[in-house]
Amino acid sequence: MWLPTDGVRDQGAPLVPGNRRVLDSQMVRTLHDLNRAFFAVIPRAEGPDPAGRTGAFGAAGLLASLPPQALTVAAESPFPLFDLRFDDAAFWRRVVGGGHGAVPAAAPLAAFCRLAVFLTWHLVRARDQAAPLALGVAPAVVDVWRGLPLTALDGVAESVAPFVGARWPDHTGFWLALADAAATGNVQQLTAVRLLGLQLLAADSLPKRQSGGPKRP
Repeated sequence: MWLPTDGVRDQGAPLVPGNRRVLDSQMVRTLHDLNRAFFAVIPRAEGPDPAGRTGAFGAAGLLASLPPQALTVAAESPFPLFDLRFDDAAFWRRVVGGGHGAVPAAAPLAAFCRLAVFLTWHLVRARDQAAPLALGVAPAVVDVWRGLPLTALDGVAESVAPFVGARWPDHTGFWLALADAAATGNVQQLTAVRLLGLQLLAADSLPKRQSGGPKRP
């Protein structure tokens, strides 16, 4: 898997080989906004102590104690910091087919899911590789999304709300490094942690591409 390391140095803007930009600056800003919206739904009760982490947010609770300015810095990563199971085609087929009933969600979570779903729908239709590069959407999931009409998106957002989580919730090292780099604003630390995130994404993608996706409930 090609890693957009140039994008780490260029405000997180994903590029393809030859430095051809896949996402324009507005889409990059939208991804960053989506990361910030995700931070608003991380349960504050988890606190900064990873020993007390719970649920699908895990070590992302380390960000709970950061001030708004540091959260903005953390959000400006060249990949989504949330997990909506975009690697799991079987899950999305069930969602689209009505296999997951809508569960009422708290207002911040519902708002976040709506933003994520509408952005995904737009990226799937925007350009080749836009959704995979920006959100990590697997090719088989892209195929599912291409069949979604605009009118179905609100229902999809409601259905997936209970499944929102953080990327790598048990990878305390990543979240600790991100929280520290964002708090200090150290450019070298930020570059290093964003590269780590890209490497984690690459490591995640290999077995899933070979096996056709993870088996999750």
